[in-house]
Amino acid sequence: MKTLTKTLILSMLLLATACGADSNGSGDAQGNNGANNGGTRTGNQALEGRMDSEDDANLEGNAVVVSEVRADGTTEVISDGEAHTDSNGHYAVSVEHSGGDLIVELVGSESIGSALVSSRQIALDTTTTVAPISAETTVETMLFLEAHADGTWNDNCTIESLRGLVSGEFAIDVLSSGSEMQGSIDAYADAAVGAMTAEGQTLEGEFVGMTSAEMDALFDARAQAQAEFDASLHAAADAEAAAEAAEQHAEDSRDAAIQAGLSAEEAGLAAEAAAWTSFTYVAELEGEARAQAMSDTNMTLASHTTAEVEAHFMAFGGEIDAIVEAGAQLEAELATAGQDADDAGDEIDAAWAHYEAIVEAELEARLEESLGLASVLVATEVQAAILASSQALSAALLALEAGADAATSASAAVDAFGDFQGQLQGDAFVSSLTAAGMSDGEAQATVELFALLSLR
Repeated sequence: MKTLTKTLILSMLLLATACGADSNGSGDAQGNNGANNGGTRTGNQALEGRMDSEDDANLEGNAVVVSEVRADGTTEVISDGEAHTDSNGHYAVSVEHSGGDLIVELVGSESIGSALVSSRQIALDTTTTVAPISAETTVETMLFLEAHADGTWNDNCTIESLRGLVSGEFAIDVLSSGSEMQGSIDAYADAAVGAMTAEGQTLEGEFVGMTSAEMDALFDARAQAQAEFDASLHAAADAEAAAEAAEQHAEDSRDAAIQAGLSAEEAGLAAEAAAWTSFTYVAELEGEARAQAMSDTNMTLASHTTAEVEAHFMAFGGEIDAIVEAGAQLEAELATAGQDADDAGDEIDAAWAHYEAIVEAELEARLEESLGLASVLVATEVQAAILASSQALSAALLALEAGADAATSASAAVDAFGDFQGQLQGDAFVSSLTAAGMSDGEAQATVELFALLSLR
Protein backbone atom coordinates (compact mmCIF):
# COMPACT_ATOMS: atom_id res chain seq x y z
CA MET A 1 0.00 0.00 0.00
CA LYS A 2 1.01 3.64 -0.27
CA THR A 3 2.13 4.90 3.13
CA LEU A 4 0.87 8.12 4.68
CA THR A 5 2.92 10.58 6.64
CA LYS A 6 2.42 10.59 10.37
CA THR A 7 1.52 14.26 10.14
CA LEU A 8 -1.38 13.54 7.79
CA ILE A 9 -3.11 10.92 9.90
CA LEU A 10 -2.50 12.79 13.14
CA SER A 11 -3.82 16.00 11.60
CA MET A 12 -6.98 14.16 10.56
CA LEU A 13 -7.37 12.92 14.13
CA LEU A 14 -6.92 16.45 15.42
CA LEU A 15 -9.62 17.67 13.02
CA ALA A 16 -12.02 15.13 14.46
CA THR A 17 -11.04 16.12 17.99
CA ALA A 18 -11.62 19.78 17.23
CA CYS A 19 -15.04 19.35 15.64
CA GLY A 20 -18.17 19.39 17.73
CA ALA A 21 -20.17 16.98 15.58
CA ASP A 22 -21.90 14.05 17.20
CA SER A 23 -20.15 10.83 16.23
CA ASN A 24 -23.43 9.17 15.41
CA GLY A 25 -25.74 12.07 14.75
CA SER A 26 -28.11 11.18 17.57
CA GLY A 27 -26.32 12.15 20.77
CA ASP A 28 -25.78 8.47 21.58
CA ALA A 29 -22.54 7.78 23.42
CA GLN A 30 -22.09 4.53 21.51
CA GLY A 31 -21.25 6.27 18.25
CA ASN A 32 -23.15 3.57 16.41
CA ASN A 33 -26.51 5.08 15.38
CA GLY A 34 -28.54 3.63 18.19
CA ALA A 35 -29.08 0.59 20.36
CA ASN A 36 -26.61 -2.21 19.93
CA ASN A 37 -28.14 -5.58 20.78
CA GLY A 38 -29.11 -4.60 24.28
CA GLY A 39 -27.06 -1.50 24.98
CA THR A 40 -23.66 0.11 25.05
CA ARG A 41 -20.72 -2.27 25.23
CA THR A 42 -18.12 -1.03 27.68
CA GLY A 43 -15.15 -2.47 29.51
CA ASN A 44 -11.87 -4.12 28.62
CA GLN A 45 -11.76 -5.01 24.94
CA ALA A 46 -9.20 -7.16 23.13
CA LEU A 47 -8.38 -6.36 19.50
CA GLU A 48 -6.27 -8.28 17.02
CA GLY A 49 -5.21 -7.46 13.49
CA ARG A 50 -2.38 -7.24 11.03
CA MET A 51 -0.89 -5.12 8.34
CA ASP A 52 -1.92 -5.96 4.81
CA SER A 53 0.42 -8.69 3.55
CA GLU A 54 1.29 -6.64 0.46
CA ASP A 55 2.33 -3.63 2.51
CA ASP A 56 5.77 -2.32 1.50
CA ALA A 57 6.60 -0.88 4.93
CA ASN A 58 8.50 -2.70 7.67
CA LEU A 59 6.22 -5.23 9.31
CA GLU A 60 7.82 -5.43 12.75
CA GLY A 61 7.93 -2.94 15.60
CA ASN A 62 5.18 -0.54 14.59
CA ALA A 63 3.27 1.02 17.48
CA VAL A 64 -0.44 0.22 17.74
CA VAL A 65 -2.42 3.37 18.60
CA VAL A 66 -6.13 2.93 19.39
CA SER A 67 -8.41 5.96 19.61
CA GLU A 68 -12.08 6.04 20.57
CA VAL A 69 -14.64 8.36 18.98
CA ARG A 70 -16.64 10.08 21.70
CA ALA A 71 -20.28 11.10 21.56
CA ASP A 72 -19.35 14.72 20.79
CA GLY A 73 -17.27 13.68 17.77
CA THR A 74 -13.87 14.06 19.43
CA THR A 75 -11.30 11.28 19.54
CA GLU A 76 -9.20 10.14 22.47
CA VAL A 77 -6.24 7.75 22.50
CA ILE A 78 -7.12 4.84 24.80
CA SER A 79 -4.17 2.50 24.19
CA ASP A 80 -1.14 2.52 26.50
CA GLY A 81 1.56 2.52 23.81
CA GLU A 82 2.89 -0.90 24.75
CA ALA A 83 1.54 -2.91 21.80
CA HIS A 84 3.60 -3.31 18.61
CA THR A 85 3.45 -5.43 15.49
CA ASP A 86 5.42 -8.65 15.40
CA SER A 87 7.69 -9.88 12.60
CA ASN A 88 4.65 -10.87 10.54
CA GLY A 89 2.92 -7.53 10.97
CA HIS A 90 0.38 -8.96 13.42
CA TYR A 91 -0.68 -7.25 16.65
CA ALA A 92 -2.83 -7.75 19.73
CA VAL A 93 -3.92 -4.97 22.07
CA SER A 94 -6.37 -4.51 24.94
CA VAL A 95 -8.12 -1.22 25.69
CA GLU A 96 -10.76 0.15 28.02
CA HIS A 97 -13.71 0.68 25.69
CA SER A 98 -16.48 3.16 26.54
CA GLY A 99 -18.87 2.14 23.75
CA GLY A 100 -17.74 4.30 20.84
CA ASP A 101 -16.31 3.52 17.43
CA LEU A 102 -12.57 2.85 17.36
CA ILE A 103 -9.69 3.86 15.10
CA VAL A 104 -6.63 1.59 15.06
CA GLU A 105 -3.48 3.19 13.65
CA LEU A 106 -0.05 1.68 13.05
CA VAL A 107 2.85 4.09 13.49
CA GLY A 108 6.50 3.43 12.70
CA SER A 109 8.87 6.20 11.67
CA GLU A 110 5.73 7.62 10.06
CA SER A 111 2.07 6.69 10.02
CA ILE A 112 1.64 3.45 8.09
CA GLY A 113 -2.12 3.28 8.00
CA SER A 114 -5.30 2.92 10.00
CA ALA A 115 -8.60 1.06 10.19
CA LEU A 116 -12.05 1.63 11.63
CA VAL A 117 -13.86 -0.64 14.06
CA SER A 118 -17.58 -0.05 14.47
CA SER A 119 -18.90 -0.28 18.00
CA ARG A 120 -21.56 -2.59 16.56
CA GLN A 121 -18.83 -5.10 15.71
CA ILE A 122 -17.35 -5.17 19.18
CA ALA A 123 -18.35 -8.06 21.42
CA LEU A 124 -16.96 -7.81 24.92
CA ASP A 125 -15.28 -10.83 26.50
CA THR A 126 -14.19 -11.92 23.01
CA THR A 127 -11.45 -10.65 20.74
CA THR A 128 -12.56 -8.34 17.95
CA THR A 129 -10.67 -8.83 14.70
CA VAL A 130 -9.77 -5.62 12.87
CA ALA A 131 -9.63 -5.57 9.07
CA PRO A 132 -6.06 -5.86 7.73
CA ILE A 133 -4.66 -2.32 7.60
CA SER A 134 -4.23 -1.27 3.98
CA ALA A 135 -4.67 1.65 1.62
CA GLU A 136 -8.40 0.88 1.58
CA THR A 137 -8.89 0.94 5.35
CA THR A 138 -6.72 4.06 5.64
CA VAL A 139 -8.84 6.01 3.16
CA GLU A 140 -11.98 4.79 4.94
CA THR A 141 -10.61 6.30 8.16
CA MET A 142 -9.76 9.58 6.43
CA LEU A 143 -13.29 9.82 4.99
CA PHE A 144 -14.83 9.02 8.39
CA LEU A 145 -12.78 11.74 10.09
CA GLU A 146 -13.49 14.26 7.33
CA ALA A 147 -17.24 13.70 7.64
CA HIS A 148 -17.03 14.22 11.40
CA ALA A 149 -14.87 17.31 10.99
CA ASP A 150 -17.45 18.75 8.58
CA GLY A 151 -20.30 17.83 10.92
CA THR A 152 -22.11 15.93 8.16
CA TRP A 153 -22.05 12.44 9.72
CA ASN A 154 -25.65 11.64 10.74
CA ASP A 155 -28.08 8.93 11.84
CA ASN A 156 -28.05 7.28 8.42
CA CYS A 157 -24.27 6.91 8.38
CA THR A 158 -22.56 3.75 9.59
CA ILE A 159 -19.00 2.55 9.34
CA GLU A 160 -20.18 -0.63 7.62
CA SER A 161 -21.98 1.36 4.90
CA LEU A 162 -19.01 3.70 4.48
CA ARG A 163 -16.63 0.79 4.05
CA GLY A 164 -18.89 -0.66 1.38
CA LEU A 165 -18.40 2.51 -0.66
CA VAL A 166 -14.58 2.37 -0.80
CA SER A 167 -12.65 0.00 -3.04
CA GLY A 168 -8.97 -0.81 -2.84
CA GLU A 169 -8.42 0.57 -6.33
CA PHE A 170 -10.05 3.88 -5.46
CA ALA A 171 -8.03 4.14 -2.25
CA ILE A 172 -4.75 3.66 -4.07
CA ASP A 173 -5.74 6.28 -6.65
CA VAL A 174 -6.54 8.76 -3.87
CA LEU A 175 -3.32 8.14 -1.96
CA SER A 176 -1.34 8.48 -5.18
CA SER A 177 -2.96 11.76 -6.21
CA GLY A 178 -0.41 14.07 -4.56
CA SER A 179 -1.68 17.61 -4.13
CA GLU A 180 -5.18 16.51 -5.17
CA MET A 181 -5.51 14.03 -2.30
CA GLN A 182 -7.21 16.29 0.26
CA GLY A 183 -9.64 17.57 -2.37
CA SER A 184 -10.48 13.96 -3.24
CA ILE A 185 -11.11 13.16 0.43
CA ASP A 186 -13.33 16.23 0.79
CA ALA A 187 -15.39 15.40 -2.29
CA TYR A 188 -15.75 11.70 -1.63
CA ALA A 189 -16.65 12.24 2.02
CA ASP A 190 -19.60 14.29 0.73
CA ALA A 191 -20.39 11.58 -1.83
CA ALA A 192 -20.38 8.86 0.84
CA VAL A 193 -22.44 10.82 3.36
CA GLY A 194 -24.88 11.79 0.62
CA ALA A 195 -25.25 8.17 -0.50
CA MET A 196 -25.77 6.85 3.04
CA THR A 197 -28.24 9.62 3.85
CA ALA A 198 -30.24 9.04 0.67
CA GLU A 199 -30.39 5.31 1.34
CA GLY A 200 -31.54 5.82 4.92
CA GLN A 201 -34.16 8.43 4.03
CA THR A 202 -35.52 6.18 1.28
CA LEU A 203 -35.77 3.16 3.55
CA GLU A 204 -37.55 5.18 6.24
CA GLY A 205 -39.71 7.03 3.71
CA GLU A 206 -43.21 6.53 2.36
CA PHE A 207 -42.54 3.76 -0.16
CA VAL A 208 -40.53 1.44 2.11
CA GLY A 209 -41.52 2.58 5.59
CA MET A 210 -38.93 0.91 7.80
CA THR A 211 -39.20 1.81 11.48
CA SER A 212 -36.21 2.98 13.51
CA ALA A 213 -36.10 -0.44 15.18
CA GLU A 214 -36.05 -2.15 11.79
CA MET A 215 -33.30 0.17 10.57
CA ASP A 216 -31.29 -0.60 13.69
CA ALA A 217 -31.71 -4.33 13.09
CA LEU A 218 -30.50 -3.84 9.51
CA PHE A 219 -27.44 -1.95 10.73
CA ASP A 220 -26.70 -4.70 13.27
CA ALA A 221 -27.01 -7.38 10.58
CA ARG A 222 -24.60 -5.46 8.35
CA ALA A 223 -22.18 -5.12 11.26
CA GLN A 224 -22.29 -8.85 11.89
CA ALA A 225 -21.56 -9.50 8.21
CA GLN A 226 -18.69 -7.00 8.32
CA ALA A 227 -17.21 -8.57 11.44
CA GLU A 228 -17.22 -11.99 9.78
CA PHE A 229 -15.65 -10.50 6.65
CA ASP A 230 -12.87 -8.82 8.64
CA ALA A 231 -12.11 -12.08 10.42
CA SER A 232 -11.96 -13.92 7.09
CA LEU A 233 -9.64 -11.30 5.61
CA HIS A 234 -7.41 -11.53 8.69
CA ALA A 235 -7.14 -15.28 8.22
CA ALA A 236 -6.79 -15.21 4.42
CA ALA A 237 -3.49 -16.75 3.35
CA ASP A 238 -3.52 -15.38 -0.18
CA ALA A 239 -5.40 -13.26 -2.71
CA GLU A 240 -7.63 -16.17 -3.70
CA ALA A 241 -8.82 -16.64 -0.12
CA ALA A 242 -9.44 -12.90 0.19
CA ALA A 243 -11.50 -12.95 -3.01
CA GLU A 244 -13.58 -15.84 -1.70
CA ALA A 245 -14.16 -13.89 1.51
CA ALA A 246 -15.34 -10.90 -0.51
CA GLU A 247 -17.82 -13.06 -2.43
CA GLN A 248 -19.18 -14.45 0.83
CA HIS A 249 -19.46 -10.95 2.27
CA ALA A 250 -21.49 -9.80 -0.73
CA GLU A 251 -23.86 -12.73 -0.20
CA ASP A 252 -24.08 -12.02 3.55
CA SER A 253 -24.87 -8.36 2.84
CA ARG A 254 -27.71 -9.37 0.52
CA ASP A 255 -28.99 -11.74 3.21
CA ALA A 256 -28.95 -8.88 5.73
CA ALA A 257 -31.31 -6.90 3.49
CA ILE A 258 -33.58 -9.90 3.02
CA GLN A 259 -33.69 -10.53 6.77
CA ALA A 260 -34.69 -6.89 7.21
CA GLY A 261 -37.68 -7.56 4.94
CA LEU A 262 -36.45 -5.53 1.98
CA SER A 263 -37.61 -6.56 -1.47
CA ALA A 264 -35.33 -6.21 -4.49
CA GLU A 265 -37.48 -3.29 -5.61
CA GLU A 266 -37.16 -1.48 -2.27
CA ALA A 267 -33.42 -2.04 -2.06
CA GLY A 268 -33.12 -0.91 -5.67
CA LEU A 269 -35.04 2.32 -5.02
CA ALA A 270 -32.70 3.15 -2.13
CA ALA A 271 -29.67 2.31 -4.28
CA GLU A 272 -30.85 4.60 -7.08
CA ALA A 273 -31.29 7.57 -4.74
CA ALA A 274 -27.93 6.84 -3.11
CA ALA A 275 -26.05 6.50 -6.39
CA TRP A 276 -27.45 9.65 -7.97
CA THR A 277 -26.66 11.67 -4.85
CA SER A 278 -23.13 10.28 -4.88
CA PHE A 279 -22.61 11.11 -8.57
CA THR A 280 -23.07 14.80 -7.74
CA TYR A 281 -19.92 14.83 -5.62
CA VAL A 282 -17.93 12.17 -7.48
CA ALA A 283 -17.95 14.57 -10.43
CA GLU A 284 -15.74 16.88 -8.33
CA LEU A 285 -12.93 14.31 -8.22
CA GLU A 286 -10.03 14.43 -10.65
CA GLY A 287 -8.29 11.93 -12.92
CA GLU A 288 -7.98 8.28 -11.98
CA ALA A 289 -9.76 8.72 -8.63
CA ARG A 290 -12.81 10.14 -10.42
CA ALA A 291 -12.84 7.34 -13.01
CA GLN A 292 -12.57 4.65 -10.35
CA ALA A 293 -15.24 6.24 -8.16
CA MET A 294 -17.59 6.39 -11.14
CA SER A 295 -16.90 2.73 -11.86
CA ASP A 296 -17.39 1.73 -8.21
CA THR A 297 -20.64 3.69 -7.82
CA ASN A 298 -22.03 2.20 -11.02
CA MET A 299 -20.98 -1.26 -9.84
CA THR A 300 -22.93 -0.83 -6.62
CA LEU A 301 -25.95 0.45 -8.52
CA ALA A 302 -25.71 -2.41 -11.03
CA SER A 303 -25.75 -5.06 -8.31
CA HIS A 304 -29.13 -3.75 -7.15
CA THR A 305 -30.53 -3.02 -10.62
CA THR A 306 -29.75 -6.49 -11.95
CA ALA A 307 -31.34 -8.13 -8.90
CA GLU A 308 -34.44 -5.98 -9.34
CA VAL A 309 -34.69 -6.69 -13.07
CA GLU A 310 -34.35 -10.44 -12.47
CA ALA A 311 -37.08 -10.32 -9.80
CA HIS A 312 -39.45 -8.50 -12.16
CA PHE A 313 -38.83 -10.94 -15.03
CA MET A 314 -39.74 -13.82 -12.78
CA ALA A 315 -43.32 -12.45 -12.77
CA PHE A 316 -43.61 -13.62 -16.38
CA GLY A 317 -42.45 -17.15 -15.62
CA GLY A 318 -40.06 -19.12 -17.79
CA GLU A 319 -36.28 -18.98 -17.99
CA ILE A 320 -34.37 -15.79 -17.23
CA ASP A 321 -30.91 -17.09 -18.11
CA ALA A 322 -30.35 -14.39 -20.73
CA ILE A 323 -31.18 -11.69 -18.18
CA VAL A 324 -28.86 -13.18 -15.55
CA GLU A 325 -26.02 -13.48 -18.07
CA ALA A 326 -26.56 -9.89 -19.20
CA GLY A 327 -26.36 -8.71 -15.59
CA ALA A 328 -23.10 -10.58 -15.01
CA GLN A 329 -21.66 -9.07 -18.18
CA LEU A 330 -22.73 -5.58 -17.10
CA GLU A 331 -20.97 -5.92 -13.76
CA ALA A 332 -17.84 -7.33 -15.42
CA GLU A 333 -17.69 -4.44 -17.90
CA LEU A 334 -18.24 -1.84 -15.18
CA ALA A 335 -15.50 -3.41 -13.06
CA THR A 336 -12.90 -2.60 -15.70
CA ALA A 337 -14.31 0.78 -16.72
CA GLY A 338 -12.25 2.72 -14.17
CA GLN A 339 -8.89 1.58 -15.49
CA ASP A 340 -8.55 4.38 -18.06
CA ALA A 341 -9.51 7.82 -16.80
CA ASP A 342 -10.05 9.19 -20.32
CA ASP A 343 -12.39 6.41 -21.48
CA ALA A 344 -14.22 5.55 -18.24
CA GLY A 345 -17.36 7.56 -18.96
CA ASP A 346 -17.82 6.13 -22.44
CA GLU A 347 -17.16 2.59 -21.22
CA ILE A 348 -19.72 2.95 -18.43
CA ASP A 349 -22.35 4.29 -20.83
CA ALA A 350 -21.64 1.50 -23.31
CA ALA A 351 -21.95 -1.17 -20.61
CA TRP A 352 -25.35 0.11 -19.48
CA ALA A 353 -26.56 0.55 -23.06
CA HIS A 354 -25.68 -3.05 -23.90
CA TYR A 355 -27.43 -4.36 -20.81
CA GLU A 356 -30.54 -2.29 -21.38
CA ALA A 357 -30.78 -3.39 -25.01
CA ILE A 358 -30.90 -7.02 -23.88
CA VAL A 359 -33.45 -6.27 -21.15
CA GLU A 360 -35.65 -4.35 -23.58
CA ALA A 361 -35.49 -7.11 -26.19
CA GLU A 362 -36.36 -9.77 -23.62
CA LEU A 363 -39.19 -7.65 -22.25
CA GLU A 364 -40.60 -7.11 -25.73
CA ALA A 365 -40.60 -10.87 -26.29
CA ARG A 366 -42.43 -11.46 -22.99
CA LEU A 367 -44.98 -8.78 -23.81
CA GLU A 368 -45.73 -10.39 -27.17
CA GLU A 369 -46.28 -13.71 -25.37
CA SER A 370 -48.57 -12.13 -22.78
CA LEU A 371 -50.48 -9.66 -24.95
CA GLY A 372 -50.11 -10.56 -28.59
CA LEU A 373 -48.82 -8.16 -31.21
CA ALA A 374 -51.97 -6.02 -31.34
CA SER A 375 -51.95 -5.22 -27.63
CA VAL A 376 -48.21 -4.54 -27.53
CA LEU A 377 -49.13 -1.08 -28.77
CA VAL A 378 -50.76 -0.47 -25.38
CA ALA A 379 -47.53 -1.38 -23.64
CA THR A 380 -45.61 0.92 -25.98
CA GLU A 381 -47.92 3.79 -25.03
CA VAL A 382 -47.41 3.04 -21.32
CA GLN A 383 -43.64 3.02 -21.82
CA ALA A 384 -43.78 6.40 -23.57
CA ALA A 385 -45.87 7.84 -20.72
CA ILE A 386 -43.44 6.54 -18.10
CA LEU A 387 -40.51 7.96 -20.06
CA ALA A 388 -42.25 11.36 -20.12
CA SER A 389 -42.83 11.13 -16.35
CA SER A 390 -39.17 10.37 -15.78
CA GLN A 391 -38.11 13.68 -17.34
CA ALA A 392 -38.99 15.59 -14.17
CA LEU A 393 -36.91 13.12 -12.16
CA SER A 394 -33.97 13.50 -14.53
CA ALA A 395 -34.19 17.29 -14.34
CA ALA A 396 -34.24 17.21 -10.55
CA LEU A 397 -31.21 14.91 -10.41
CA LEU A 398 -29.25 17.02 -12.88
CA ALA A 399 -30.03 20.09 -10.78
CA LEU A 400 -28.22 18.66 -7.75
CA GLU A 401 -25.14 20.75 -6.98
CA ALA A 402 -21.90 19.72 -5.34
CA GLY A 403 -21.86 23.09 -3.57
CA ALA A 404 -24.85 22.02 -1.46
CA ASP A 405 -24.30 19.98 1.69
CA ALA A 406 -24.68 16.24 1.29
CA ALA A 407 -27.85 15.94 3.37
CA THR A 408 -29.61 18.61 1.29
CA SER A 409 -28.68 16.84 -1.94
CA ALA A 410 -29.77 13.50 -0.53
CA SER A 411 -33.17 14.89 0.50
CA ALA A 412 -33.68 16.43 -2.94
CA ALA A 413 -32.83 13.15 -4.66
CA VAL A 414 -35.09 11.15 -2.33
CA ASP A 415 -37.98 13.59 -2.93
CA ALA A 416 -37.51 13.38 -6.70
CA PHE A 417 -37.50 9.58 -6.68
CA GLY A 418 -40.49 9.62 -4.35
CA ASP A 419 -42.50 11.79 -6.74
CA PHE A 420 -41.64 9.48 -9.63
CA GLN A 421 -42.46 6.38 -7.62
CA GLY A 422 -45.78 7.90 -6.65
CA GLN A 423 -46.70 8.24 -10.32
CA LEU A 424 -45.71 4.64 -10.99
CA GLN A 425 -47.88 3.36 -8.16
CA GLY A 426 -50.99 5.08 -9.47
CA ASP A 427 -53.63 2.92 -11.13
CA ALA A 428 -53.36 4.33 -14.66
CA PHE A 429 -50.31 2.44 -15.95
CA VAL A 430 -51.15 -0.91 -14.41
CA SER A 431 -54.83 -0.65 -15.35
CA SER A 432 -53.97 -0.01 -18.99
CA LEU A 433 -51.87 -3.17 -19.11
CA THR A 434 -54.35 -5.39 -17.25
CA ALA A 435 -57.10 -4.16 -19.58
CA ALA A 436 -54.91 -5.31 -22.48
CA GLY A 437 -54.75 -8.83 -21.01
CA MET A 438 -51.91 -8.87 -18.50
CA SER A 439 -52.13 -10.27 -15.00
CA ASP A 440 -51.66 -7.82 -12.12
CA GLY A 441 -48.20 -9.24 -11.42
CA GLU A 442 -47.09 -8.99 -15.04
CA ALA A 443 -48.46 -5.46 -15.32
CA GLN A 444 -46.69 -4.25 -12.19
CA ALA A 445 -43.43 -5.88 -13.28
CA THR A 446 -43.70 -4.27 -16.72
CA VAL A 447 -44.26 -0.81 -15.24
CA GLU A 448 -41.23 -1.18 -12.96
CA LEU A 449 -39.06 -2.46 -15.81
CA PHE A 450 -40.11 0.46 -18.03
CA ALA A 451 -39.23 2.78 -15.15
CA LEU A 452 -35.75 1.27 -14.73
CA LEU A 453 -35.12 1.57 -18.48
CA SER A 454 -36.15 5.22 -18.40
CA LEU A 455 -33.56 6.18 -15.78
CA ARG A 456 -30.39 5.76 -17.84
